[in-house]
Amino acid sequence: MGHGSNKSDPVGRGPFGSDPVGSDPVGSDPVGSDQAGSDQLGRNFSGSDQAEQASAVGSIWQLKPWWCQPWSILLTGATMILASWLLLHRLWITAPLSCAVLLWWWLFLLVVPASYSQQLEAERPMS
Repeated sequence: MGHGSNKSDPVGRGPFGSDPVGSDPVGSDPVGSDQAGSDQLGRNFSGSDQAEQASAVGSIWQLKPWWCQPWSILLTGATMILASWLLLHRLWITAPLSCAVLLWWWLFLLVVPASYSQQLEAERPMS
């Protein structure tokens, strides 16, 4: 059996037994479902929808999952620094780790949110 061919599955399922992308599992009209699928894709990926969603949110933190919130970023970094010192007692390991964590905090807690706010202001329509 060659790569990408599945002779035992005449339905045309994917390599892991799933339906092909955009297929209708109920078996409705393939032409109608294809057209509906492309219309749906057009709505999902239009720039105006994304801009509307972004302006409605207002804060980047409302878009992020719990493990990417400021409290979890700070807690994870502090835990890494503290664990490094308590377990190893080696300044030559803890100091570079601390610098990396501080850089990580600066980037994801200051630079990225500021950039997001600037992008929102640029995309907001002038009234």
